[in-house]
Amino acid sequence: MPVITHDVTIGGLRRDAVYAWLGEPGNHLHLLEGAFRHVQPRGVGVFEIEIGIPMAGGRLTYEIAGQDGSHGGRRVHVRLTGPRITGRLHWSLRTAKPSTDTLVTLHVDYEPTGSLWRVADALLMRRRLEEAWQRMADGLAAALQAHPPE
Repeated sequence: MPVITHDVTIGGLRRDAVYAWLGEPGNHLHLLEGAFRHVQPRGVGVFEIEIGIPMAGGRLTYEIAGQDGSHGGRRVHVRLTGPRITGRLHWSLRTAKPSTDTLVTLHVDYEPTGSLWRVADALLMRRRLEEAWQRMADGLAAALQAHPPE
């Protein structure tokens, strides 16, 4: 199962403010639009994204599955489903130093279904997804710096 992670530090914003911002489903649309070629809202917190590979079925559904603050940290969980891929993504937030900063880790694990998609993943898809998830993490930092939550 491929795993992709990216870290970004949000300067000057505390963990709970970033957690609240990520808890708003509409904010994810902006992050997805900055990372993928085509994004189509399908409902509250549900988006269909084109992953940018030239094969049929190159789409994923990005569905916000909820927030979790029970383990002492903060996470926002997302389900990833598609005709050829299943997986999960979560945004994990920790207080950084200084305590006014937040370290955000975007963690994705997914499973291509079928042998053809495993080959496509190894040759092209994983690189495209890594680049897109990095753009999302960087987009989070830029969006929060441009329009800090109150």
